[in-house]
Amino acid sequence: MAAWAWTTTKRESYANDLTDPRLIAVTDNVNQSKGDSSPDAWKPPPCSYHCTYARMWVRVKHVCTPGEKCGGGFGDAAGFGDGEHDS
Repeated sequence: MAAWAWTTTKRESYANDLTDPRLIAVTDNVNQSKGDSSPDAWKPPPCSYHCTYARMWVRVKHVCTPGEKCGGGFGDAAGFGDGEHDS
C-alpha cells in the first residue's frame, strides 16, 4: 500500500521506528534537490554516506510499486558497485 493511503497512526509509527529507521532528516534544499530520484541520478552530499544511502534505498525499494521496474542489479549501474566513491 502506498504511503499516501496510510492512516495517521501508521505514518507516525513508520516515522518513529527506531528499530529499522528508513527516514533521514535532511535540510529542505537537499530534499528538494533529490525529489524522487534514485541513487543512480542523485547521491547525498557527503560522499562517505553514498553506500549507506544506497543500501537503505535498496532495502526500501525491495518491494516494487505498480509501474516500477523490478529486479536487476543495483551496484555498478548506480555508481556504488565497487565500494569506491567519487567526490
